[in-house]
Amino acid sequence: MIFIVVTSVMFMDNDNKDSKLVKYNGDNLRVSVNGVEQDKLPRDGDYYLASYTCMSTSTKVSWDSKKHELMVSNGNHKGNVSCYLEFETHPKLSMMSIGSYVKYTGNNGCNGEACSGKNNQGYCGAKDDKYYSDGYRIAYIGDNTVYLISAGAIECANSIDSVSNISLKYCN
Repeated sequence: MIFIVVTSVMFMDNDNKDSKLVKYNGDNLRVSVNGVEQDKLPRDGDYYLASYTCMSTSTKVSWDSKKHELMVSNGNHKGNVSCYLEFETHPKLSMMSIGSYVKYTGNNGCNGEACSGKNNQGYCGAKDDKYYSDGYRIAYIGDNTVYLISAGAIECANSIDSVSNISLKYCN
């Protein structure tokens, strides 16, 4: 008669094996905030999910920094996800997700609040076509360089030539 015993060991990598375990909606998480291990997710303040590593490559994690809510998707599976999450107050832009809103102040000829992406006019052309967002968003990342796009209407233009000239003020 042969007995086989199977034991399960959860680990991400050797650096994280001693980190604190956080249970969240049936998931097992290890959490670091600004490089310090935590026993809970951030509940207030400006924290961004800078990176994450999960046992399953099909697991996707996103963080709503305004509501302080974590969304975990693992295909058709519910719960039992194991991830190591790294939160930062000032992450590198290249670590952020495409589409993320970012705080940025340009310096290539823009004036006043427009350099920070302030939506001064609120619309271009018809008043019914309003823009509601300020700031910048990450358009894409290439070769560790982040390319930003306005999240609102910083200025309005009437022709292709004026769009080209205006855009040069915001290229950084």
